[in-house]
Amino acid sequence: MRKIVFCCVVTIALSAQFTASAQKKNATDSTRKMRGQLKEVTIGGQKEAIQTAPGKTIINVQAFAGNAGKNILDVLRRTPGVTVDGKGNVSIAGRDGVMVMIDGRQSHLSGDELRDYLESMTAEQVAKIEVISQPSAHYDAEGNAGIINLQMNKHRKSGLNGTATLTYTRSLFQNTRNTLLLNYRPKKTNWHTNLTYTNGFNGVGWEQNTIFKDANGNEMANSLLRSMPVEAFDKYDIRAGADHNYTLQTMAGFSVMGAYYGNFMNTPIFTETDLPGGSTVYSYRKTNENSLRKKGGANAYFQHRYGKESVIKADLDYLLYTKRMYQYLETEAYSDGQPVPDQLVLKNRIPLNIAIYSAKVDNSTTLADGTKLESGAKHSYVDIDNAAYFDVNKSGIWSEDESRTNRFLYKEHISALYVNSIKKVAEHWEGQAGLRGELAQIHGLQETTGEEFNRSLPALFPTAYVSYKPDDSNTWELNYGRRVSRPHYSMLNPFNYYTFYNTYRRGNPNLLPEYSHNAELKYNHKNKVIAELRGSVSKNAITYFIGSDNTTQTTYDAIVNFKGNRTANLGLTYRVSPVPWCRLMVNATGKYAYFTGLLDNQQIELDGVGYSMWLNSQLTLGKWTADCYGRYESRMVGSVASYNLANLYTNFGVSRKVLRDTTTIKVSIDDPFFVYNNRYENKQPLLENNSYFLSNSRYCTVAVSYNIGKNAERIAERNRKQIEEAMRM
Repeated sequence: MRKIVFCCVVTIALSAQFTASAQKKNATDSTRKMRGQLKEVTIGGQKEAIQTAPGKTIINVQAFAGNAGKNILDVLRRTPGVTVDGKGNVSIAGRDGVMVMIDGRQSHLSGDELRDYLESMTAEQVAKIEVISQPSAHYDAEGNAGIINLQMNKHRKSGLNGTATLTYTRSLFQNTRNTLLLNYRPKKTNWHTNLTYTNGFNGVGWEQNTIFKDANGNEMANSLLRSMPVEAFDKYDIRAGADHNYTLQTMAGFSVMGAYYGNFMNTPIFTETDLPGGSTVYSYRKTNENSLRKKGGANAYFQHRYGKESVIKADLDYLLYTKRMYQYLETEAYSDGQPVPDQLVLKNRIPLNIAIYSAKVDNSTTLADGTKLESGAKHSYVDIDNAAYFDVNKSGIWSEDESRTNRFLYKEHISALYVNSIKKVAEHWEGQAGLRGELAQIHGLQETTGEEFNRSLPALFPTAYVSYKPDDSNTWELNYGRRVSRPHYSMLNPFNYYTFYNTYRRGNPNLLPEYSHNAELKYNHKNKVIAELRGSVSKNAITYFIGSDNTTQTTYDAIVNFKGNRTANLGLTYRVSPVPWCRLMVNATGKYAYFTGLLDNQQIELDGVGYSMWLNSQLTLGKWTADCYGRYESRMVGSVASYNLANLYTNFGVSRKVLRDTTTIKVSIDDPFFVYNNRYENKQPLLENNSYFLSNSRYCTVAVSYNIGKNAERIAERNRKQIEEAMRM
């Protein structure tokens, strides 16, 4: 840690001195330039923390003092319209199936891999978050709920500049995050790099009560589980690249990234099970887990502008994600005070390799009649090798556990073509229509059992938008789109993945993609009053449920296609500035959800209504900035047999610029009243399950950011003003 701080301090000192001298020279040389070149100088004000645009909401991450020191998954928890549950699953407007993009490029990750990826990124690395509820045909059709696009933080000023941030967080545990963003732009080439180191501990409380029932609904057993997993971790992340402007019309660039994430987790589990006849079994299980995650990637792009308003873009991407996990699982059980013999002791090795390749080309041109025409093509290839090797200890002797060892191979090709047209059809009317065609070809092989499947899934995804703007104050928009959520590879693996000796996950190789039809009606008055009505109908809804073996009191997470579900949301957002130094933004949304499907050979229907509210306020007094965010979500239907119970989350932050505006200090407090939690109710014909996750949500964070090159920027600005004054004379 001392070495890292020392390196940051040295880098800051040297770069500041270098930048000051370099930009001072540039300012002096600029006296020889023409007056017209002074138009490039702009002094921007403070950005709006939350902005709205057709079809999307834009969050300026750095505008929130409360985001200091957070990872991106934590930032998404406080993003309006976005929900993150206790397991790290992300949803938009209460709907699962979100596609996450990085700088407009699909991450191709989901499930645990996506959660790990988002947790490894810090708020300081991301400039904006775009929540796109109704993507056009330009975007991939994946993601029934929409798209979250993370725009990475890049400085593009001339010379050497950047930001160094040191962060300390304290709760039940402590951790540190240190980020260094550097940019060097001498002339036509912009070099940028981003370095992050994170170290610390984390934990979550977990309680689960399960009631096992027979076919007649009679209780057979009642099991209460309590756990407190604690994790220690080290994360290293690097991103670097360059953009080169060959001419005013042509530019190209590349970027590379790498990450190293090592952690150790200890998970103790205490279980109390009441059996028929009055006997009780107490058990203590512990899992020690060591894992090492690595990822690396590269991107190359080319962009050329031709004609008056035409541009062609090409992208090549590669991502490699690897994970090596080692677990040791041990159980001790007692029945009526006596040890239960032959308890299970396991150890395993779980290697995972994911390789992703993609290429795309996009073209945009404006025709003579003002019609903007977009078209493009894309192909991606995913190659996954996921294995689990188990050993079992019997009478002190280790041997291979063939009943749990497995290896799953998965390959996926997706080819796409699209066309999209935007045209102003009348004085106050604008229309947009698009069509995207995708062909998904997948192959899966479970080597242990020999199960194999091949599928070819062609589909069309139309989109349409109509907007009406009678005057500068009012805008109406109606849109429609068809989307898809394809099963993740782990959902298709038919083998059991054990988390404990009597708890596992089971995939379903017969799982089908979930298709949805989504429509929105929006009204915007001066960007102050925004009303939204959303509706969605899905077919083959992909849903998890809890399966059980009542004889052994074993539970497992299974996944199936239910017949479908319908959702509707009605939201109202109000923005106001009662005084120049205060901005308020409040939202209230009513929700309805309906699910139907076959579970335990019984047809089940479940529907319900709920609501959510959130408030964001920003205060700016001189160099002080403060913000407050609060969100409440009521009890709501989560799936065909489950409810998500109510929760409340609050966050407060304050920031202050010091040292002649070169340094920003941010302090934030999350969940100060310690009321945030994730609770779920699950009621099925053969099982009832209540789960409670108490996350490490109450913590205080202090972050100090130094703006590298700020002094030089001030000198250059002062010289520019002197030049301008001299030229007026």
